[in-house]
Amino acid sequence: MGKDCSNDSDGGFISASPPPALPPRPICPNPRDGDQSSTEVLQSTNSSAQSSWVSCSKKYVIMCTSCGGFGVLLGALYIALYFILRSHTSSLHYFETVPTYIAALVFIITGILMICFGWRKNRFGFLVKLCGGCCILCAALCIVITVATIVVHMSRLQSLHECVYQAQRHSCTCTVRLPTVLQTSLNSNQLTLQSKNIDLGYEEGGTKYTFADTMDCDVVHGALYSCLRALFALSVIGILVALATGMLVYQLLG
Repeated sequence: MGKDCSNDSDGGFISASPPPALPPRPICPNPRDGDQSSTEVLQSTNSSAQSSWVSCSKKYVIMCTSCGGFGVLLGALYIALYFILRSHTSSLHYFETVPTYIAALVFIITGILMICFGWRKNRFGFLVKLCGGCCILCAALCIVITVATIVVHMSRLQSLHECVYQAQRHSCTCTVRLPTVLQTSLNSNQLTLQSKNIDLGYEEGGTKYTFADTMDCDVVHGALYSCLRALFALSVIGILVALATGMLVYQLLG
């Protein structure tokens, strides 16, 4: 009863029991799921890299624009200072070791190049190298102007004395004021100091400086001396701007 038998052609009986069950197959991952996960990882990596690149690009845009703006502003201030000096006197060789408009021109060129570097498509290799050379030239010019202004020109103006204005020629002639000579003498164990003023006139060959095309002699120790102080301050700021711009150009080259 419990067995299912079938009749064979030879008259025998064959039991028809079911075959043993197959073991369960291992679950294979869907290749589409793997592709989808790897795609998501790549997309996240690309998005993070793109966001970091965008932030870095924005940083360089801001820095290039800032350095370029400062360079153009310094150039404009140099030009304004040149015209102010020119309006008070035509004897600019007493105030400029390097012509002010040369420093202004180099700063303006450097500033325009740096502003152009704010866009990545304008960062050509030869332009970046040219801007680096301009930064070195700006720093060198500012150093020369700073040292010459504080050591030579301002010291000369401070030593001028007895200025005489010539109305017909519209010029002011000043002589150099020399320090007082102290003579010492020993008299009965007492040290006495006697000061004697030395007056060097034109007849004695004293050094004199003539400032042409001036309104009066007050501008020598007034407006002209203030212009020298402003020139010194601009040159110090120019050194800092040139160094900062040069470091940024070095990063752009890398």
